[in-house]
Amino acid sequence: MKSEEEQRQIVDNFAFEDYKALFDDVITEANQFDVEEPLRKWVIRTLSQEKLYYETDLTDEQVITLSTEAMKHDIAWKMVAKEQYNIHVTEEEIDRYIQQGPE
Repeated sequence: MKSEEEQRQIVDNFAFEDYKALFDDVITEANQFDVEEPLRKWVIRTLSQEKLYYETDLTDEQVITLSTEAMKHDIAWKMVAKEQYNIHVTEEEIDRYIQQGPE
């Protein structure tokens, strides 16, 4: 991992253009993977985290493994929230919250 100081520099100094350039690079790299949705979304997240927080490049196999694990973890906690706590949120509710939510 990058040091806390390096991570703090990124957070403090990255402008919109820096994040956009990073994201554009990640999308280009993610397009090289032969995966379908929803795993593709997780590959994008893994590659983004790699570029922001880590010093070394992950292999394609590591990216797929980490992305698959993250996707499974996401599904599991949402299932627990729904089944054990009766918490369910629709995509429309999330979109509305993002648009109208706290500032």
